[in-house]
Amino acid sequence: MTTSNVQTPPALNPHHAALRDEVVTELLARAVARDLGGKERPYLLVYVDELRRGVTLAIHDWAAQRTPASETLPLLGDHLRRCRDHVAAMREAGHTAMAHVWQRLLDDLLHLVSTGRSTTPLARAVEDVELGAAGGQATTGQANGFAAHVAAELASAAALHPPLHSPHEALAVIDEELSELRDEVYRRHANRNYARMLRELIQVAAMCQRAAEDLGLLRVADQLGRLGDTPSRLRDRGTVDQVTTAVAAASRTPP
Repeated sequence: MTTSNVQTPPALNPHHAALRDEVVTELLARAVARDLGGKERPYLLVYVDELRRGVTLAIHDWAAQRTPASETLPLLGDHLRRCRDHVAAMREAGHTAMAHVWQRLLDDLLHLVSTGRSTTPLARAVEDVELGAAGGQATTGQANGFAAHVAAELASAAALHPPLHSPHEALAVIDEELSELRDEVYRRHANRNYARMLRELIQVAAMCQRAAEDLGLLRVADQLGRLGDTPSRLRDRGTVDQVTTAVAAASRTPP
């Protein structure tokens, strides 16, 4: 079916194309399962291209706008609901059987959009496919950019707050940042915001680095690596030597 107002679907990357095929397959599987007598199957084949076009446009728009995964299916629904004009035109032209099949496909789509049991797996597929694609395309420059953000956050925290004085204080600060990160992660398919999630990750990393620096843990770890089991708040080489000398002297002193 070709009409002048049908939008040509854009090319999708392989990850999004796989997602498009998954959505189309689920919709068609519903239609085939319902059509036990096989009467509608020839019409389904006619409209596979229309179905793929609508899903392709929806996924492309989602990827371009970086909308949350939970908005993907309603967006898809908006595109395919426009096909109701084609359904009406088919009916006016006397193609009532074709119009009926396409209308049933649209109804299935609206059911997917409105039913949590069906919507959540598809939304999860959108998110997982996109994250997998993004992870495979990560670059060294992006990793360096993350380190730069952590350094900036660390400098800002140092300017606003006094140094951390104990492991317990450091853990409390890190726990607070982790709690905020956890809130973002648990938004998974509702209103998750990846920019906020990244910001929380940066703050967690900065607080971990600050704890290591304020408590002298890097220096202590280096000393403990050479000395074995020694007191945990050794601040410099002189302190280490003093402890070692005292232990040796004590071992030579008779009771």
